[in-house]
Amino acid sequence: FEEVKAAIAEGRWIADGGMWVEPDTNLAGGEALVRQFLYGRRYFREVLGVESRVAWLPDTFGYSAALPQIIKGFGMTGLTTQKIFWSYNDSEPFPHHAFLWRGLDGTTIPTFLHMFYETPVDAETVHTRPPTWPETSWTRFCAPAPSAGSRW
Repeated sequence: FEEVKAAIAEGRWIADGGMWVEPDTNLAGGEALVRQFLYGRRYFREVLGVESRVAWLPDTFGYSAALPQIIKGFGMTGLTTQKIFWSYNDSEPFPHHAFLWRGLDGTTIPTFLHMFYETPVDAETVHTRPPTWPETSWTRFCAPAPSAGSRW
């Protein structure tokens, strides 16, 4: 763990996420979600020495319509996830990898769906995959998800 903390301090590892654990955001109430961010962001700040900027939900089941408001309320700049693609296995694929998500109250946050569950993070993937997506430009608020195929 000390090696990870050193890598974060040296800028070789990006610590983002902002939540204490990755919850099922569809079933949790608003107070529970706010506490996830409250405790998670405190941990990132006090233990890792960083302010988490991007909410990170790579494997959640369900998405509360209150998430944009909660995420923005904590001063975060966006959300990244990928589980949305799983719900389209036998039907029309989800049409976007990057979009503005508008919550129940009208709050919007940039949202990025990284490529696949085990997306490799290497120069070739990062620079060649995005042009094949429906979007015409690459998002700037987050990077693809690290995976077992990542090379640090």
